[in-house]
Amino acid sequence: TAADGLIFPDYAPASGEFRNKFMKRYGKEPTLPAAHAYDAVIIVSEVMRIYGTNAESIRTGLLKVENHRGATGNITIDSNHIRDSQEILLKVIHNGKSMVIE
Repeated sequence: TAADGLIFPDYAPASGEFRNKFMKRYGKEPTLPAAHAYDAVIIVSEVMRIYGTNAESIRTGLLKVENHRGATGNITIDSNHIRDSQEILLKVIHNGKSMVIE
């Protein structure tokens, strides 16, 4: 295809446990948004349970997220409010399919 040879970054796939549960329930591979949405809902609900439900409590709790084992890997939110712990892979398009560059 026209895209063959294109090199691009991509996030690592969802964890095996999340992937297996998703496939069992929906009969297809989870897409990247599914795993991120799952992690977001779990983290925010945990933060709200521990710190409270108002905006400042949620903000405070999110800044304390450290080494949360999620569907998209270990999650830590740094002091700049950035997730600093998601693995990124380098991929290339070959014969119309993306492949991880080893």
